Order: sequence, then structure tokens, then C-alpha cells
Amino acid sequence: MSAHAIEVLLAANDRSLLRQLSYVLQEFGYRVVACADLETALSAMASVPFDFFILDDATLGRDFRRLAETRHAITRHVHVFLLCQEASGVNVLDAVEAGVDDFLAKPVSVGEILSRLRAAARYVEFDRRWVVQQWEDPLTGLWSQQAFSDRLQRELKLFTRTRKLGMVLLDLDLFRRVNACGGLEAGNHVLRTVGTLLKQNCAPGQFVARLEEDCFAVLLPDHSIEKASKWAERMRQAVAELPSEELRIDFPLTASLGVAACVAETDSPEDALRRARRALEDAKCSGGDCLICYGEHDEERRAWTKLLESGNPFNTSTARDVMTPLPVAIYSSDSVAHAVALVEQTQLTWLPVLDSSGSLLGVLSAQRLTEVNGNSQRAGMLVEQLELEPVSHLPEATAFQAVMERFLGDDETLLLVTKGTRPQGYIARDRFLSLVNPVDRETFAARSAASASASYLVVEDQIEVEA
Repeated sequence: MSAHAIEVLLAANDRSLLRQLSYVLQEFGYRVVACADLETALSAMASVPFDFFILDDATLGRDFRRLAETRHAITRHVHVFLLCQEASGVNVLDAVEAGVDDFLAKPVSVGEILSRLRAAARYVEFDRRWVVQQWEDPLTGLWSQQAFSDRLQRELKLFTRTRKLGMVLLDLDLFRRVNACGGLEAGNHVLRTVGTLLKQNCAPGQFVARLEEDCFAVLLPDHSIEKASKWAERMRQAVAELPSEELRIDFPLTASLGVAACVAETDSPEDALRRARRALEDAKCSGGDCLICYGEHDEERRAWTKLLESGNPFNTSTARDVMTPLPVAIYSSDSVAHAVALVEQTQLTWLPVLDSSGSLLGVLSAQRLTEVNGNSQRAGMLVEQLELEPVSHLPEATAFQAVMERFLGDDETLLLVTKGTRPQGYIARDRFLSLVNPVDRETFAARSAASASASYLVVEDQIEVEA
């Protein structure tokens, strides 16, 4: 179960209250979805795996029936907070029976809400650990992630040089679309159907488990990677052939599969699973509805890794690759008023000016246009009557190195990129020269609240709340 930011669902008719809560929670790293009516909020809670649900008692209207029905319909636990006035007269027993876990006082206290959420997050973490450690997946009846890890460990202990062990990971493509279109129950039905399909196609001694939300794992003893890939291809086709009516969705369902095999007597469960996940990642990156064997595309991956580690992946680029596309241009026969209107609409700092044949004549700055437009005697002028600012240009196929030499050798701050005589885009000096420096991949890496190896939600102490 991969780590993710803590997700909070808010429900209140008071939009000001929603904004206040959203600002506070987002500031401290929570992912927030706000709903201004109860129906929308309960529908969202039923279809999206939120961690917390903060509900205003005024929005609920003290009718706990709908809340109880929604809580009963979902299989996971969502920690529910009820916002209420101290003397609001809320029936605590009714609220608790409907699924309310805790109460928050109005008006909202920032310290209270943050500290209570942080305390409740410990329960969320415990609940997720408990789910991971179960031996049977309660939704599909398959083995759980913990049972899979234990079985893999035992299979590896029996490993010999003559015995083979194949592993297949199957991940449903765009599974969130199922929940978004059909709700949680539709998603659960699809997972149960796919789980049953895999189990029916497993022979005695083979082992199928549900690892994560829509990811299944299968252990195939005495299977080489070639034999395991043939089994995996049959499963890919079987998933694609499942009738939409049987799945209760109105679009095709497909799956991506990663295949790996244990390669040595010293192989660890972590190494084997890592290779299968790597193969599955390649299948997802290939557009889904396919299977990839581990190592099948290592040459491609090494080539891209080498390019990134070279320090500057732009060495083979051209001016067109690094330009900012030019959205609009004006003709010399246009009026100044038209040019001013374009600047106001696009917020550009300058406009290229073309002659009647589309060739570049120069540029007009937004500042210059504003000055001219402010002069009532000149506002009706045509663009061709104004003095244009000259700007250098270069063909779109110009090599990256040649562009760099132009900026390093001249005092130019801007270059237009042209196709023939017509401008296609521009390159600003400061932005371009920043590409010369080695690329720091950490700058672009996705940040996570937990390490990539974490198998459950990690809750960090993000704040200190004064007593």
C-alpha cells in the first residue's frame, strides 16, 4: 500500500467556513476536497478513499440516517468529525451510532483542529497497517499482501538452481475511472470479478493475492520467465474480453502486466518484487493493455539515464525545441487600438509586426503601445506609422549550441525563431542560459511524504500545537 498525502473531505453549507478550513489544512500539507452540500459530500465519500470527513452539523441538519447509510455501504474506515456549537443540542448517541468518531467545536480553533487531526491520523496509520497484515483480502477473498510476502519467502527457501519461480503483477488501467463513473460499489465489483478470474486460472500450487487497490500478484512455481509471460498474456486477453455488462461499466477494461523471475538462490523477496514492479512500471509507461518482462527494455532505460546524467539533455535540441511558442502577431496595416487590445487580452510584453506577406518587420513593446494609446491625437494611428524595435531572428532548425553562442557573443536579450520569414516563437536570454547548467534531477523529482519503500501511511509530526 503506497504512501500518500492525508486526504480530507469537508462538507458545509457555509462557504466561508469551507474556505477557512481549507486554507488551514492545505497550509499544513493536507489534501482537501470541499463540498457545499451534503449530497455531493456523501457521494464523494462513497467513491473516493478519503482519510477524514469533517462535517458541519448545520449541513447535516441532525438527520444522521444518510450518514449512517453511507458509512455502512463502504468497506474502509473514514474518520468522521462533526463540527458543532457547544450548546447545539446534538444527540451524541445518535451521532456516534451513525459513524461520527469525534466532535470539533465551533467557532473553529486552529490549534484544536490540527492537533485532533494529527491524533486521529495515528488511528488511520494503525488501520492501514492492520489491513496490510491481514492474511485474507476482505473484498476479493484472495490472499493479502502480508500473506503474499510470507508465501514468497517460503518459495524462495525452496529455491534451487534447477527450480524456477515466476511472478506476475497485474494492474488495472485507469481504474479510478471505474470508481468515478460507477461509484465505489462498481469498483469493488470489478476487483472481485478480476480476482475471481485470476484465481480460476491458477493451478494447484500457484498463488494469487491482491497487493494494493487494483494491483494483483501471482506466484507461478516451476515457471520460467518465458512460461510466466505466456500465462500473463492469456490473463491480459481474458481481462480485455470481460463483457462490460458483467463488469457493470460502459467502457472496456484493460490491464498492464509485469513479469519477472527469481534469478539466483540468494534472491530476496524484496529483489524479486522490485523486478516485477519495474516491469509493471514499463508496461504502464507503454500505454497499458500490454505485458513487459523484466529487463526487456533496459537498453532504452539506460540510454535515457545516460542522457540525463550527461548534465545537459538539450545538446541535441534545436531552437524550435526550446522556444516559447508565439500565440499572436499583428500586421503593419492594423490599427494601434487593435494592437493594444491584443496586448490586454494576452498580457504579452511585446508583439511581433508582420508586413502584408507575413514577413517579420520588428516588434512593438506593450509599454510603447500604452504610451501611444494614451495620446488621444495618436490613438487612431496605424502600426506602420510607429517606429518598430528591431529584433534578431534565427531559423527554427538552429542547433542548441549555435543559439548559445548567439547569446554568449552578443548583447541580445531576445531572439525570434522563424520558419521561413514568419515568426514561430521566441527565446529569452535569461531562461535559455539557465539550460546550459547541468540539470539537477532532484529539482524535478516528485516529492513524497514517505519513502518509496514504505508499505503503509507515514504520518509525520508537521506542527507543534501549544497547550
